[in-house]
Parts: sequence; C-alpha cells; structure tokens
Amino acid sequence: MTRGRLRNQFGTAVQYGFGTIVGRVGDWTWFGHTGGLQVVRVHTARGWVVLASDAVHYWANIEERNPFPAADVMGALEGFAKVEKLADGPAHIIPGHDPAVLTRFPPLRGNIDIVRVDLAPSA
Repeated sequence: MTRGRLRNQFGTAVQYGFGTIVGRVGDWTWFGHTGGLQVVRVHTARGWVVLASDAVHYWANIEERNPFPAADVMGALEGFAKVEKLADGPAHIIPGHDPAVLTRFPPLRGNIDIVRVDLAPSA
C-alpha cells in the first residue's frame, strides 16, 4: 500500500513506515524476505512486544541469524537487529509463522488457536 492509500482507508492517524499508528502502537517497514516488510510494535503490560510478521518467520531464524529465503539477505539480517531493538527482549518478539507461538503463550479463553502475546510465555 502506498501512503496515500493508507490515508484514504484509515485517515490521518496511520503513518506508513516509521512511526506511531495510534497511541501505543507503531509500525516499521524495511526490506528482507521481500520488499516493504512491516512489523508492529505494541506496548503491553509486560512491555514492548513486536509482532514480526514476515520479518521473522520462525524464532530459529532470528536466533541463528538464518533468514527465511530472502530477496535481500543483508536487509533481512538488518531487520533482525531492528526487531531486537524495538522489542523489550527475545520473549517479546513474536514471529509470523512459527507454530510454537501457540504453545509458548497462554490461550485466550481456552481457544487453542488464539493466544495472549501480551502475557509472558509459559516456557
């Protein structure tokens, strides 16, 4: 999406790229697996949590500095460093495709497909 499209869909509260969307939520954009990756940082009771989406597919990718096949490997590695700076710690980075997210965080009202990443991981 272009900046103009975001304004048309969501009004002026949304800033595409590097900044605050609304209140304690922000988004950041860079290159890596593909161009224009976005992550969202949300302030929760346990601190700043980063919903890393495609910037970090699996925890192993960021832990081992081995990006998911990337169009821009250096961009992906730089993205890992940015994600780590935005989050309050490794347990505050939520990868976009890792099935372990569903086992590391408590379920929302017993729903095994929805978890509370605003709470501390269980293991």
